[in-house]
Amino acid sequence: MRLKPDRAIEWFEHNPEQVPTAPVDPTVSVVRIDTADGTPLAVLVSYACHPVVLGSDNQQYSADFPATMNHIVEEQIGGKVMSFFLQGAPGDINRVWLLWNDGPGDGV
Repeated sequence: MRLKPDRAIEWFEHNPEQVPTAPVDPTVSVVRIDTADGTPLAVLVSYACHPVVLGSDNQQYSADFPATMNHIVEEQIGGKVMSFFLQGAPGDINRVWLLWNDGPGDGV
């Protein structure tokens, strides 16, 4: 939500003007856990952004961007490593629409 100049509150789901929201924590925290012999066991990644890339019109279950991140981390490290996404404190921080056509799936 955001406060408009007339002091009214409006829903802030779409941000075509890219009005800045603050504060924003751009930090991606990563912890890698290895076995005693140095073999990668797990990777924990924490990021403060709601996993809502598909938008509010999506009514299907989705693992969204954390699933893609987990797959890439596991593929790049290899072996039997397991990657986990830890939701940071995003407040009202969502992805930024680079395109917006007001149609289902547009802007993704």
